[in-house]
Amino acid sequence: MKLTTVRYEKTFNLGNYETERIAAEASVEEGECPDYVLQELKMFVTGEEIGNTYKLKDGTGAIRFEYDTARDWMDMYDQCASRAQDLKSYKDQNKMVFGYIKAEAEQQDNKMFASYIKQIEERLK
Repeated sequence: MKLTTVRYEKTFNLGNYETERIAAEASVEEGECPDYVLQELKMFVTGEEIGNTYKLKDGTGAIRFEYDTARDWMDMYDQCASRAQDLKSYKDQNKMVFGYIKAEAEQQDNKMFASYIKQIEERLK
């Protein structure tokens, strides 16, 4: 099966019993990783741009650290996860950046870094 299009949609609660639904769709180019495209769409829809830094959040969603490299972010993510009181909340707050870094490593065919990411995923299951 060849994946040619990905779509991301999110419904935002505006309060006062009102919601707003925002969606974005993109074509997957030849040789492009669909996961990477999906992460880009998520960042576009939610407004959480990574820009030049990678933001690491605690379990409440507060930004605790910012890193210039994906490797530094992943190292601290791994260290903080081992001390997190609520691992599920911690992982949920950081899943967008984690997914972006993972997809980026796969798209760039960085096997060593992708393997490191997989080890962290397995350890935190």
